[in-house]
Amino acid sequence: MKSQSLILRIFLGLYLVVFFGYLLGPLVIMGVTAFNSPGFPRAAPWECLTF
Repeated sequence: MKSQSLILRIFLGLYLVVFFGYLLGPLVIMGVTAFNSPGFPRAAPWECLTF
């Protein structure tokens, strides 16, 4: 019973890491690319877009 509980805790931990990585990964990538020079690859290829 104890080994089953350990396996469940490991699986839950891995699942949470993947889940939050999926949610926060794009935000981190956009944050990093927002402060770099224009020569750096961008997420969106728009230029001179104003409202």
